[in-house]
Amino acid sequence: MVRWQSFLSQQEFLLIRFPYKGVDYVIGQANNALIYPGLGLGMLASEASLLTDEMIGAAAHSLSGIVNPGQPGAPVLPPFKYVADVSIKVAEAVAKKAQEQGLARAKETDMAKAVRDLKWYPEYK
Repeated sequence: MVRWQSFLSQQEFLLIRFPYKGVDYVIGQANNALIYPGLGLGMLASEASLLTDEMIGAAAHSLSGIVNPGQPGAPVLPPFKYVADVSIKVAEAVAKKAQEQGLARAKETDMAKAVRDLKWYPEYK
């Protein structure tokens, strides 16, 4: 049995690493913050009339490919510090799936553009 030891990184909140056979395995923090902002943004951008299981599946699948699985010890999920970029990718996947299913009611047919146009960016002045 592998004896796991964890510690919190000083660089990132709740980034957990497990050293094993000379490789630090990074455990991604799976929580609602990675899916729900993009899920809502995709629904709003597409003006979808219904949230379907397929749209939720598209949101979940859109998280793949963000991290490098070929890197030893790579996390399964992206770090939280990328949540803004992740939200856009999730939103685009949800909006496109809504469009494919005939549920998008937005006048804009380019769902990536619809997401970009609706995305809010905080500005501190």
